[in-house]
Formats: sequence, structure tokens, C-alpha cells
Amino acid sequence: MKFKGKIKKLNHIVLSDPSYEKGIWCRYEKDNLNEKDWLVNIDIYTVETDIGDYKVKGTEFFLLLQKDKDDCELDDEGTLNYLKSIELKDFTIGVDTACVALGINDYAKKIINSKDEWQPSCAIRTGADGTFGEVSEGTKNGELRFLLITGYFSEDICNENELFEYLKKQFEITDLIKEDITLDGDDRKLNKGDKVEVSSCAITNDVGGTTVIRNFNYASEIDDMNLTIENPDGTIEHTTVESHDKLVGSPIEIEVIDGFYDYETGYNYKGKINDEKLIGEFKKIGTTGFTPDDYKKYENKSLYEDALKASKDYDPSIVHFSEFDVIKLLEKGTDKEMEM
Repeated sequence: MKFKGKIKKLNHIVLSDPSYEKGIWCRYEKDNLNEKDWLVNIDIYTVETDIGDYKVKGTEFFLLLQKDKDDCELDDEGTLNYLKSIELKDFTIGVDTACVALGINDYAKKIINSKDEWQPSCAIRTGADGTFGEVSEGTKNGELRFLLITGYFSEDICNENELFEYLKKQFEITDLIKEDITLDGDDRKLNKGDKVEVSSCAITNDVGGTTVIRNFNYASEIDDMNLTIENPDGTIEHTTVESHDKLVGSPIEIEVIDGFYDYETGYNYKGKINDEKLIGEFKKIGTTGFTPDDYKKYENKSLYEDALKASKDYDPSIVHFSEFDVIKLLEKGTDKEMEM
């Protein structure tokens, strides 16, 4: 997950095992900064490491605090690029009580005041002692310009959501906006758990038909188009093209649960919508007003049976879409590839 935000006031910062005294080499602290309106970038993701015959999952993060966005930037590979006029110093953050505490201002004071407590509430457990992470400090003419804080937790100790909430609170981060993850135009393959926003998708309605639903910002360009048709006998007819697609005002955000590849239509996906309000809208759209009994009048018995099954299985939260419907990737999932 990637977010951007702001810190309105930055005066004091502590990054340390809470048991450490000030001045220990593997502890970072700055006070009396008197800074305002700093920018924040949070990048948290799950990583998987092979250790012998086992795969170990963990949560890694990059937290960038900067005075001016032009001083430095963090690329998608986690490489820090900064101006030549910036002096960079690296610091190691160590732990000796299997926990680490990070925070600014009043939270920094709480960390200092909890020195004699065993694994205080202001800290996160690391599960082991040793090196937790690093701090890269950028200064210009002796003035602090940015801090890049990195660290790692075992997944069973701290997951992405827990870490995000901790950092948001301890660093007093406001005005958070989720940062879009750009999809490579040459690689539209998604994995299970990826979250995307789409322009349109299809649901199976309550009697087994297909209904296409679009965000109103991506309504069909030919909808309500006026056409003039000249017949062979010279007469003129006017007609209006009407799309049968349904429109919703909310962004259509979907979590990928399955997919397949077709050499003619590309990557096609099945997903789930988790927004209850949007599911309610989809439910209304997908309710046709027909019942399975309406299909008994047809000689084809399978029509009734198909409609009956569709009615029982009706779930407007399950949608289908293709790679061409994807507007943007909102969040990477588990990176677990699906059979395509």
C-alpha cells in the first residue's frame, strides 16, 4: 500500500528500542526542529523470503519525511534519489528488547518516558533482537531536509494494516491520500488479491443474464448519439443510439479473485466488490423483475432450470472484467499468481 500525507508540526523525533539511552549508536533522535508542513510518503508491502526449505513472509516499509518534494524522491524499487547539494548520513536502528518504538512530538516523549517499561504500548514487537532497520538523514547546510526510515517485521508480528495505523498515529500524519500504482501498458496481468479500479464490469443478473455496469465518467461514447440513415429509395431516417449499460456514480473498486487468458480477448478476471453501498446499487441494477417461473412457458426446460439456479446463486458483489477495463491498480495483493 502506498499513501501520501502531511505532518503539520515536526519538533522532536525518536526511533529506537525504548530501553536505550540517548546517544547510543543504534538509536536516532532529533529535537528542537521547529518544522511545519512536512510531506510524507508511506510505502508498505508484504515480502516473501526463502529460508532453507521454508518461505517466510514479512512486512517491509519505507517512510519518507521531507521538507520539500524537490529535495529527494523514492522510486518504485526503493532507491532514494536526492540533490547533489544534500549531505546524506545513514544510521542503524537496533533492538535489544525485541521491540522498537517510532514517533514524533508528544509520542517521542512517551517513548523516552517508557524507558524502564518492558515492551511498552508505544512500541511494536519485532520478535527478535538485532538490527531492525535504517534511517537515511538528508541535510543541507546543516538543516534537516528529509528522513527516510526503513524497517521489517515478520508477518505474524505485524501486518500491513497494523503497521499503517501505527505509523499514522505515531507520526501524526494527516491528509492521507492513497497513491495509485501505475500498470505497465505491456503487462496487464493481475494476481489474486490485487485491488483495481475499473471503468466497467459485468454482473450475472438474478435470472442468469449479463448486465454491464459503468462508472458514469466512462459512459459509452455512442450513447444518445443521433444517426441519420439514407435508405436506398432516397428516404431519410433519424435514430438515436441507446446503450443498455447501467451507470453508477461511485468508483468501481474490485479485488481480484480469479482470472483466465484468452488469445483473442486478453486477460479476463473475476473479482469481488467490498463497498456495501455499491453492492446495493448493483443489486438493484441486477434485479430484472422476472422470476424463474416466467421461463416455464418456454418449451426448453433448461431455460427454467438455468434461471432457477441463477436466482439461487445471485450475488451482485461478484463481477467480471477484462484487462482493458482496468483504470488503475490500487493495491498489490499477495503476488500469488493464478493459473491462466
